[in-house]
Amino acid sequence: MLLQKNILNLSNKDIKGRLKNAEQFNGLCYELLVGANYASNGYDVAFPETAGGRIDLQVETKTHNIKAYVECKRLDYRALWNTTAKYLLKRLTEQNLNLSILIEVKRPPKRGSEAKKIAESISEILSETEGKNTKEDLEVEFKVLPEMMTSKQFTEIIRNFENYDYFVWSHWAKPTDEDILIKNPKIVAFKDVGKIKRAKKRLRDNLKDAYKKLVDVESVHLKVICIDVSSIIGKIGVKIGEKSPKPEEIDFLTDEIKNWLLNHEDLSAVILTWTKLYVDSLGVPAFLVVESHPIISEKCVCEITKIPTFSGWTVEVDITMIPEPINARSLTNIGALLADSGFYARALKYYSLAIKVDPKLKEAWNNMGRALNELKKPNEALKFLEEALKIDRNYVSAWINKGISYAMLKKYDKALECFDEAISINPSESKTWYNKGLVLYLVGKFKDALECANKALELNPNYKLAKLLKDECKRVSGTRK
Repeated sequence: MLLQKNILNLSNKDIKGRLKNAEQFNGLCYELLVGANYASNGYDVAFPETAGGRIDLQVETKTHNIKAYVECKRLDYRALWNTTAKYLLKRLTEQNLNLSILIEVKRPPKRGSEAKKIAESISEILSETEGKNTKEDLEVEFKVLPEMMTSKQFTEIIRNFENYDYFVWSHWAKPTDEDILIKNPKIVAFKDVGKIKRAKKRLRDNLKDAYKKLVDVESVHLKVICIDVSSIIGKIGVKIGEKSPKPEEIDFLTDEIKNWLLNHEDLSAVILTWTKLYVDSLGVPAFLVVESHPIISEKCVCEITKIPTFSGWTVEVDITMIPEPINARSLTNIGALLADSGFYARALKYYSLAIKVDPKLKEAWNNMGRALNELKKPNEALKFLEEALKIDRNYVSAWINKGISYAMLKKYDKALECFDEAISINPSESKTWYNKGLVLYLVGKFKDALECANKALELNPNYKLAKLLKDECKRVSGTRK
């Protein structure tokens, strides 16, 4: 958006320099995110700092007669939880232990050696009795988990860790008709008990630094400080469709900011922003949402409608996980797992990537067609299914899905031709007989449909849909067999 509106110039010397510096790059990304938000809400946006100025952002809208200067800061929080967790998960795997480990620390590890030392101390505690144990600056509580459980049971356990600063789990998952079975679960969670105290100090430093740049701005203009507190809060994981409360850290930081604003009355507002990660029922990341919380100066409360806050700001960033190294079959398998759980639109992305990686992988073309059928797009599905059959004319699954596409389009003769072709290749596939029977039922050939349903059940006695079709054919035709 910023590039399209010519607000941002990537050839700018200042921007090019910040793009090459890892620390400055993160700060630049946040400024651009804030600027894009204002631009998408009708503000004219400029980046004075890129032209030699002191201020990060200048936003203005003549419609509402608002002009504001904005400084952007990030409240960084560094902790190598992932390194510590990696050591612990490796230990649990090597010893075939299924545990949930809850760890409280007074100071988080910032170097690899510190992370390893904490992991070694925790490993020693695991030889103790189950429950709470204390060693040096660590308080560790661990519990034995069952070897097998359902995803519902596992989710209930995970809920207990929502207030921890970092938690990670590993397990094997196997989808079933009713649920997802979890095997060999392992959970590691960390809580930094001194985090808020240290965060408040860094917050005051950030506010002081931002205020120095805004102090020279004319008092007639609004002055706003935006602070990204995502690293303090951590990525909040929320299942799609569920609500989550405002992070408790926001309340602590809000109290600190309110006190600070009392001594800086010329500042209009401080806006805290953070990210929330939404996952699907499998725990697969779906999208990020940026949320915000404005703290308005008491002097400006009467002009709250003029404060350029992020009211209603939601930035969704779609996430597609890519296995490393990129492998077309792995991408197809991930897509199939999503499709089996009903996430057909998400599955399409993986199939599409698989096709780009390996255009000769027939399963990717076929699964794409099947997913499009599920999304009620049979015309599109046929294109992909034809590609699968160009690769392998004896691909039974593609003939079945092609027949389903034609049936959805009410082209029943063509559908039956597809099913007959599949039967000629492999007469032992129960799905073909069921789908042929279903089409015959739809065109009123109940006796023939019943024969197909019986054949499907002969091949697969547990085929529930074939049993339903058989019962329906018997009902409408008055046949007992």
